[in-house]
Amino acid sequence: MGVWETREASFEASQKIGEQLRFQSLARRNKLLGLWAAEKLGMTHPAAEDYAHRLVLSLVGKEDDEALAQFFEAEFAKLDPPLSGHRIRRKIDETTAIATREIFEGR
Repeated sequence: MGVWETREASFEASQKIGEQLRFQSLARRNKLLGLWAAEKLGMTHPAAEDYAHRLVLSLVGKEDDEALAQFFEAEFAKLDPPLSGHRIRRKIDETTAIATREIFEGR
């Protein structure tokens, strides 16, 4: 294998690892968001875990944070008072950072 082929194979392997880490990070973020949302909606432990699990499964392959924020806005419209879109988007950013850090730390 020549130098260029070796570099190309290395680059492709690096990209694959990056995509796997990104997928894991998004799945973990979505679970954290699901548990947070379940708590805000007054769910207890078994129901909260189920809610978070269903959320993760429904979002596999979807990366649109704005659609996620709108989903939660609709979910939280039931609350009195409802949570603001700003607070939801801030939580999405916060859980993204937590999940990414945990994945890179190997947790």
